[in-house]
Amino acid sequence: MSSFKPPPWTTPADRPDDENYARVLSRQAKRGELCRVRRGLYLPTSVWRGLEPWQQYAVRIDAVHRTAHGDPIFCQRSAAQLWGIPVIEIPDFVDMLVSQEGGGRSTADVRRHRSDLSEVRTVRIRGLRATTKLQTVRDLAVVLPFPDAVAAMDRVLSPLNLPVERASTPLQKPQVAASLKLLPYASQQRRVQRVLDFADGRSGSPGESLSRAHIFRLGLPIPALQHEIRDGQGRIGYADFYWKESGLVGEFDGWVKYSRGEFLAGELPSEVLRREKVREDRIRATGLRVVRWMWSEARKPELLRQKLIRAGLKPL
Repeated sequence: MSSFKPPPWTTPADRPDDENYARVLSRQAKRGELCRVRRGLYLPTSVWRGLEPWQQYAVRIDAVHRTAHGDPIFCQRSAAQLWGIPVIEIPDFVDMLVSQEGGGRSTADVRRHRSDLSEVRTVRIRGLRATTKLQTVRDLAVVLPFPDAVAAMDRVLSPLNLPVERASTPLQKPQVAASLKLLPYASQQRRVQRVLDFADGRSGSPGESLSRAHIFRLGLPIPALQHEIRDGQGRIGYADFYWKESGLVGEFDGWVKYSRGEFLAGELPSEVLRREKVREDRIRATGLRVVRWMWSEARKPELLRQKLIRAGLKPL
């Protein structure tokens, strides 16, 4: 997930001297020319439809911030979005922390979580207030399914910067473990500890993390990560997954690197594909088998299981 800045809003305040402008915008929205994201906040429909789902979610968070009373604190999935921590399933609501004594009720598009705000540490991310990276990933491990929580935890344990970070400041497992005592229920602590025990900062992408968690839950052998493969010419590269006993290399392929400029680094997609094929041919020439899968299998554990077993993975 790359850094993203929401596009500029169209609002009645754009023409403060035109008392009729709010009605003009409302009519344009009814005609489909504008998309009403939240009361008084519009985007051109073509702009809204051109955004990816996670970008639309970032826009919704910004809309809640602009229309909230006071200074909202974003948490859980919404804080993850601001940090750039992956959330596999984009929600249709925004998560906010509110005071235990008040803060209003949850609605269809805003889910309010009551907390003692005096004990909550926050950061500013592009002007928006969010829970710290540590609290965010810990909270995600409480509320998300195990595979999704693993993807988030893997990312914050990685030495790679999050999109909003200027320098690499990965969390360490002992830091997360020490924070578990702040959770009110033992069941929550056990849930987070299970995610933390399994998490691995060497995971190369959310899709790899999701796949590895499903492999574990399916009772299949856990692979080695980022295994170096060499031949007579030297290093071929590092495999996403490696099962020594089965002689099998696994590669998650989200296809992002074949379509986005930030991954192509000026190369044509055809050249990136050619280089990947040469790499795979060299791996196969060492006697290893190679199996690739995409999001369609990573999201459906049984499909992933069938693909891996057909490729030669031996179940436990």
